[in-house]
Amino acid sequence: MNTVYVTNKSDKVLVDEYAYKTIKFPVNEPVEVPVEVARHIFGYMQMDKTPAMVRLGLVTTTNDLEAGLQRLAKFEITEDKPQQDRFLSPGDDLVTPLVPLARVGRKVVNAA
Repeated sequence: MNTVYVTNKSDKVLVDEYAYKTIKFPVNEPVEVPVEVARHIFGYMQMDKTPAMVRLGLVTTTNDLEAGLQRLAKFEITEDKPQQDRFLSPGDDLVTPLVPLARVGRKVVNAA
């Protein structure tokens, strides 16, 4: 495992640097990065994530740790590339829904 995929589930883009290279994490798009980058930026596979949260500006005091962990959890890190969630347009599905048949013996009453 040399690379991992980071998906930004927060509401804004994260831009950071590693080894003098700028790395962007757009919202809801998986980005393939080396494991070392994920460790440095997000504290991936480390028990203490405090240095990563301080470096990202998610916490300023120890009182902010819980909120910082919640914000850091919005970045999903997976070994396999996640499937993109997308909505299918009505023309994309292979099965079209059937129109229900009218009930037999049903009376229609018009309002006066």
